[in-house]
Amino acid sequence: MFVCQVCGTLESSLNKLKTHLHRHLHIGELQLPLHCQDCKNSYANVYNYIRHIRTYHSTNRPVSAAACMTDVTVGNEGDDCDDVVIDDDCDEASDISDTVAAIQTEGVSMVAALRASNIPYNIIPNIVESFNSVSASVSSVVRSQTLDTLLSAGVSSDLVESIKLHLDSRLENIRKPLAFLSTRYKQDRYFDNHALAVKPESITLGTEILSRSGTSTLSYECFQYVSVEKTLRALLQSKDYVSLLLSDRFDSDILQNYVDGEQPKIHPLFGDKNKLSIMIQLFYDGLGVTNPLRGQSVLHNIGVFFTL
Repeated sequence: MFVCQVCGTLESSLNKLKTHLHRHLHIGELQLPLHCQDCKNSYANVYNYIRHIRTYHSTNRPVSAAACMTDVTVGNEGDDCDDVVIDDDCDEASDISDTVAAIQTEGVSMVAALRASNIPYNIIPNIVESFNSVSASVSSVVRSQTLDTLLSAGVSSDLVESIKLHLDSRLENIRKPLAFLSTRYKQDRYFDNHALAVKPESITLGTEILSRSGTSTLSYECFQYVSVEKTLRALLQSKDYVSLLLSDRFDSDILQNYVDGEQPKIHPLFGDKNKLSIMIQLFYDGLGVTNPLRGQSVLHNIGVFFTL
């Protein structure tokens, strides 16, 4: 069994441990470099750490720290495999699915940040396509340079052709890693189906009759509501968020917010130390939707309630 350094979970194999550590890495819970618990060597990435464990600590035989010093102490991302020979024992060479998953995770974060910014949604697919083009270009350069290097080193053309086919199959998934986010429809579908997505709900307040050009139509007055409860449930799945929520940063000489004062201590809800209560503050803000291409300064006034 192999123990996760972050949460203490036991994994039955190194492959499962590597996948487990990548999950911690993607959400920012894993601190680099990684330190081997047996020989105290440090490694700059998960790949070299797993390779070290496989080489020196995957069995029950004792291994001295001096023997481990023959391994790479602090490696780079490109030090996953030392040899050019294709070896099924080298997990990093035989399977790049974790690397593709890491690229896709970063791509999802990038698209989410772009959608949350002021960039128009119709621009984001172009950015994603540019990202895929860069990835395809890099994979093509890696492929051509690898084959040219092997030929220059005197490797037979038959073996180079075999390696070429092998590279093509391995690099196929990395040529367009963000193809699943290439259009706005795909992005909407992905984020709508995400486990932590909190969708706005349309709630009708009432109806009114609108008259325009002699024609009366029935209009529904409604607003968009993002559930506070569902948002909290999504936030509470983050270990970092819960740690910040539970941390006591109160300084007796400085009152940082309302809960540091005396009144919350005698409150029937917030003063009960046997309960964890989350205080939600409600705010209101008004804003105007404008069109800079027209003369009107404000076309629509919108009121927004939000919580902190």
